Amino acid sequence: MNEMERAHRRLAAATGPFQQLVGYHSYLEPDLAVRVELDIGEQHLSQYGFGHGGVTLTLLDTAGGLAVLAQAPDAARIATISLAANFVRGLEAGRAVATGRLDYLGGTVAHASMELRAECAEGVLLATARAAYRIFRGQGAGV
Repeated sequence: MNEMERAHRRLAAATGPFQQLVGYHSYLEPDLAVRVELDIGEQHLSQYGFGHGGVTLTLLDTAGGLAVLAQAPDAARIATISLAANFVRGLEAGRAVATGRLDYLGGTVAHASMELRAECAEGVLLATARAAYRIFRGQGAGV
């Protein structure tokens, strides 16, 4: 099994009930970046008719975390320890695409950069973020 196949398996195992609730889907790119897509519907909108900020943060954090998992083969799990986001434009109904890229992978901490765009990975920029993730290694790694 090559590195790409192992990364695909790690990402498939990382999904859970929250993904189903929100409705996003994740994809691994050939360069091991991660793409997270969500069709923004009424259930994702705030009272002002734009995507709720929590949806934006969810997509950015998911893309970053999965980018870390894709390249940390012995990680049992990860936890976000910091996330700084910049909201550029309002999230509107339609497709939103977040991309995450690993910037640094250490023994217990990793850093990632993320972008959220409208419609496709090259679409209008909606938000950017950088995050740090705690890596828990080994089987059944506790807190």
